[in-house]
Amino acid sequence: MNTKIVCNQHIWFTVSLIYEMDINNQKITNDGSWEESILLIDALSSEDAIEKAILLGKKKEIEYSNSYNEHCQWRFIGVANCYQILDEEIGEGCEVFSRFLRPEEGKSLLTPFES
Repeated sequence: MNTKIVCNQHIWFTVSLIYEMDINNQKITNDGSWEESILLIDALSSEDAIEKAILLGKKKEIEYSNSYNEHCQWRFIGVANCYQILDEEIGEGCEVFSRFLRPEEGKSLLTPFES
């Protein structure tokens, strides 16, 4: 995660949140049981961005019954990453997230989920 950045103006960050799915209060092991959600956060520092993201992550937890009448719950696990956006202006073409990948990660991202 970023080191502490403090100034008098707001800074844009992308924060990666991790969620895990439980069905009937049990962890599931299939490929669709985890979610990464990347949010755009306006904050004064990376610590402030993480605090905001944690609050948003907890608010976005959901519960519902699926078509098999099973209780499904997406639980917020935590913040995986926080990156400051370096572009001076936020708009079309602005890079909001980038990372280097291992070969297996790149292949995994290109492999669609089976339904």
